[in-house]
Amino acid sequence: TPQRSASSAGPGAGRGWEEARPISRVGSYSDGPPRDPEAGGGLFHIIEQLSSAENALWNILDCLRANTTHASFFCREYWGTSASHAQLSLERLACNERLKRQVQQACVLESLSLGVASCLCSGVMQGVSVTVRSRLRNLLYYIHENCLVLLDLVCQRWLAENPNRLGDSERTGHCPENLNLDILVRVKRYRRLRRGEHIMALRQHNEMIANVVRQLCRGGGSKQRPPLSSRGGVSSPGDR
Repeated sequence: TPQRSASSAGPGAGRGWEEARPISRVGSYSDGPPRDPEAGGGLFHIIEQLSSAENALWNILDCLRANTTHASFFCREYWGTSASHAQLSLERLACNERLKRQVQQACVLESLSLGVASCLCSGVMQGVSVTVRSRLRNLLYYIHENCLVLLDLVCQRWLAENPNRLGDSERTGHCPENLNLDILVRVKRYRRLRRGEHIMALRQHNEMIANVVRQLCRGGGSKQRPPLSSRGGVSSPGDR
C-alpha cells in the first residue's frame, strides 16, 4: 500500500494533499495578482513545486525498481498536485539563452515522459514486458535526475538573492535558515552542482530521455507476462 505523498515530503513541503482543496497550489498562485518569479516568494514557490515533483518522481521510480503494481497511484498523484505545474513557473525564470533552452526542453520532456509512463503504468501493469519495464525505469531515473538539477539551480539562485538575516525576529517564513536540504542530502537525493554544470547535466539527461521516450513510443505495444521478481542481467541506471 502506498505510504508516501508527494506534497507532504521534501524541503519545501506545505500542507498534505489530503487537507488541500481540489485546486492545486499553482492554480491559486496563477489566479492571483501577477508576481515576479525572481522575487523571494516566487522562487520559494518554485522550490516547493520542485520538491513535490521530486518526491512524486522518486515514488514512481521506486515502484518500478521494486516491480510493484501501484506505480499508477503515484502517476495520478504527480498530475493531481503542484508537482506537474513546476514547468509553468520555471518558464518565467530569467536566465541566459543556453540555460533557458535546456530548462525548457527538460520541462517539455518531463511532461511528455510522465504522459507515456502514466499510460504504460495504468492499472497494475499486467502484460507490460520486461523490456518496457526496464526502459520505464531508465526514463524515470533521468527525469528524476533532471528534477534534482533544476531544484539545485533554483535553490542556489534563491539562497544567493536572500542572504542570511541578522535579526532573530526576521527569521520567519521564507528565509535561508528555514530551507533544510539535509533530508534529501542524507538519502543521496540532492545534487549540488557548480556554476555552469547545470547546463551540461540537463543536456546529457535530455538526450537520454528523448532516446528512451522514442524507444517506448516505437515498441511500447509489445507485451508479455510481467516478471514476478527482479532477474539478473546487465543493470541499467534506473535499477540503481
